[in-house]
Amino acid sequence: MKELDEPMESFIISVSLKNEITKCINGIGGILNSLVDILFEINIIDSETSLLIKVLIDGAVLGIIGLL
Repeated sequence: MKELDEPMESFIISVSLKNEITKCINGIGGILNSLVDILFEINIIDSETSLLIKVLIDGAVLGIIGLL
């Protein structure tokens, strides 16, 4: 029975690790989007550029998560 428990524990650890990495990547994307908001608010970039950068960030985050 011990032989069956080890692969299951390994799978659970793998899924847990993937979930934590996904949370970290989402957090980084959120921070980058907030920085874009700040740049927009202090008139460094315009609204169209802000939207474009946010779409690129979100696409990159989803792409990276998709690779996991």
